[in-house]
Amino acid sequence: MKPLFLNALLLTAFSVVVLQAQPVLTYTDFPTNPGTTINMASDWVLGPVDLGEDGPNQTWDFTGRAAGVARIQNWVDPSSTPFFAQYPTANRCSDMTEAANEHSYTYYVLTPTYITILGTGVVTPDSSWYISYTNTQPSYPFPVTYGAQWNTVYRYNYQGGSFYDSTRSEVDAWGTLTDLAGTWPCLRIRAHTTFTVSYFGFPFTTTNWSYSWLVAGRGAQITIVSASDEPNQNFTQGYFSRITGVLGVQSLPDPIAMPTNLELKSAYPNPFNASTMLTFTLPQPGEVSLTIFDAAGRPVSHLVQGHYQPGAYQVPFNGAALPSGVYYARLNSGSYQASTNLTLLK
Repeated sequence: MKPLFLNALLLTAFSVVVLQAQPVLTYTDFPTNPGTTINMASDWVLGPVDLGEDGPNQTWDFTGRAAGVARIQNWVDPSSTPFFAQYPTANRCSDMTEAANEHSYTYYVLTPTYITILGTGVVTPDSSWYISYTNTQPSYPFPVTYGAQWNTVYRYNYQGGSFYDSTRSEVDAWGTLTDLAGTWPCLRIRAHTTFTVSYFGFPFTTTNWSYSWLVAGRGAQITIVSASDEPNQNFTQGYFSRITGVLGVQSLPDPIAMPTNLELKSAYPNPFNASTMLTFTLPQPGEVSLTIFDAAGRPVSHLVQGHYQPGAYQVPFNGAALPSGVYYARLNSGSYQASTNLTLLK
């Protein structure tokens, strides 16, 4: 029920990656302001798909791939919609129109550091109903960078049944995307979703894989979703969707600037179990170390040690082998030192 724009957006240890030559997308790079219209074309039947390769500096060309059914996603003022009373904290809302007099409204909270869904309301000629999500984690954190990974969880109840939706996402590639409307630098997100429906105590679980190619100013330009219970992440049959046009955007985001300050940001999530992500920015080349200490001041993990170029870095920390408690991360570079507290809860 979540729109493809977010489904697509809905990391095991990996190497620290400098983002100087790679796309970095922030919340301003996604066209969600009221008055924006996103035209899409989607296939509703399985067809052959080519996912391409993962990793850095890839190229993908989808100009020869057709996609059939037109869809329209209008971003509107939440307070003007039928279900705003159920989602009074929403500051973004999409209205997905798929047939005459049928609207699917999805309500979001968008901040500079994350976007998350609050719920969905549907209006048809014969009825209206809504679903509120509970116990959610952010659908994805900003900035979106190569190598980033995160988990998203939704729980909700509907018509006598309960639903559970858990997605593991990873930005597994970056490069250049060519589609019918142009050529752009992009990031690719690979996501694995487990969806469990329980009716009267009987659970039914399905899984699928999805890939989305994110472009600044357009969002998920291409989305490919596998069939249910597809075991292979490199599947060759799937559902294909593309953005055919973005209208009503007042201005495109400014080019992303290099960091101007050396900074260690708060971990996300925090508290955590058992993995979290640390982010730091480096305005000029230099030696950098990032170490985790326990409450007694003893080092328990050396995350970063070496010479780095300017850029923004995301570094995972996995505390699965450590006991619950308070830890802190310390960043050193030249004369600069900064710390941030971490709380591990198991």
